[in-house]
Amino acid sequence: AMGTLIGRAGATRGAVAIYFVPVVATGAGVVFRDEVVGVPALLGTALVMGGAWLTSRQEAQARASSPAGAEPDLRPGLDTAT
Repeated sequence: AMGTLIGRAGATRGAVAIYFVPVVATGAGVVFRDEVVGVPALLGTALVMGGAWLTSRQEAQARASSPAGAEPDLRPGLDTAT
């Protein structure tokens, strides 16, 4: 499933799925084991969700700004337009 996701969405966006493992594990612990979620776990969840959003957003912006059919170069400091 992960290989198919990366093939369809690209490596960067496909890797975002890994970020959700601790979020799902925390939710499953609450639902199935009646675990109590503390403030650090909630802050960590917010950090994970924010990082996943930023990662997806950066690639989407790079694709939108590139010419049709061109692969964007996402490495910092390599501006070929100048």
